[in-house]
Amino acid sequence: MPQIDRFRRAGFTLIELTVVILILGILSASVGVFIASPVRSYFESIDRAKLTNAGNSTIRRITRELQSAVPNTARVTTASGTTYLEYVPIVDAGRYRHAVSNNFPSQNNPLIVTSSTNTSFGVLGPTINAPSGSQLVVWNLGTGNSNLYSGTNIRSVTNPGAALQTINFSPAGVWPGDSPGYRFQIVTTAVTYACTPNANGTGTLTRYSG
Repeated sequence: MPQIDRFRRAGFTLIELTVVILILGILSASVGVFIASPVRSYFESIDRAKLTNAGNSTIRRITRELQSAVPNTARVTTASGTTYLEYVPIVDAGRYRHAVSNNFPSQNNPLIVTSSTNTSFGVLGPTINAPSGSQLVVWNLGTGNSNLYSGTNIRSVTNPGAALQTINFSPAGVWPGDSPGYRFQIVTTAVTYACTPNANGTGTLTRYSG
């Protein structure tokens, strides 16, 4: 009998158990209120860091690509809620022969911008690489005839290849004018970024080329 009494005194009643569970529940709820906000803020800060990093990477890439684009080709348009950034990247570039040379008569193949029959010119300096489907651009101002999107300062390269010292182009025709420094660019296709925003954070930025 004394042994049984000792075990009974070491136990607890159902009411005590209920009270303890109730107190633990209250404490857990109270602690949860204080912990939930910092935890939520922590995960939100991680999400913001990811978005910021993605945004910075995108901006750096677009900046690099615009720096290597044909001057005055970047244009922004908006349609159906989507904003488009379009530009034409340079594949290769160089200087064209502007006048005949008495010292090197075999290389007398200048680009005469006022000629309606000229279809080729010699390259000054390093050779040029022009992949298949390349086009030739001279003096792009982005306006009037000096606008490669709609003007007469762009022609098709008819002898694509590597290490070209002569550029053949078509069609023949008068060019809008000489480029300062007698420079030209080799291009292929335009690049377009399409930005479609969305209020719930599911907007998209898509790059198109080719």
